[in-house]
Amino acid sequence: MLWHKAWVDTRWRFLLALALLLVLACGTSLSFPKVRDFLASIELPVVPDEEAAAAFRESLEFTRTFRGYSWSNWFAQSFPVLLTLMAALLGSGSALVKGGSGALFSLALPVSRGRWIGTRAGTALAELLVLALAPSLAFAALAPVVGEQFAVIEALAYGLSAFVGASLFLGLAVFLSTV
Repeated sequence: MLWHKAWVDTRWRFLLALALLLVLACGTSLSFPKVRDFLASIELPVVPDEEAAAAFRESLEFTRTFRGYSWSNWFAQSFPVLLTLMAALLGSGSALVKGGSGALFSLALPVSRGRWIGTRAGTALAELLVLALAPSLAFAALAPVVGEQFAVIEALAYGLSAFVGASLFLGLAVFLSTV
């Protein structure tokens, strides 16, 4: 019963967040061929600082591969920020609570407050794991569509790393919404 209530309380936030992350991940993945063609057309400027030019060339070459592109545009920038925001939304109290007081209406439940909060936090953690892994696996699934390869193990490693970081913010949000 508690798991079901926690799911009902957060299901729309979770489903909207999942849809948003999947659309953004698919869009980023499918835009790689155009970005690759654009990066191939860039002519490197001549600069007096050879060290800066070498660093620019190296980052440009890294971004020309699908693996480098996905890392630099999704896994290192957009994804951790979005996942942290989603963690804060999932861990906070219900959006229907008036005045933002963070009050959880748990007095009417036939369970202890600690068990209710633990169940709510566990449900949010499971939802956050799905939010972390689904967009990551979308890159591995869509790589053949753009004519590239992306290892599932690598996608899982990136997703789990982002999950660990975002789970800290989830815990903080749960803590702040219940104190």
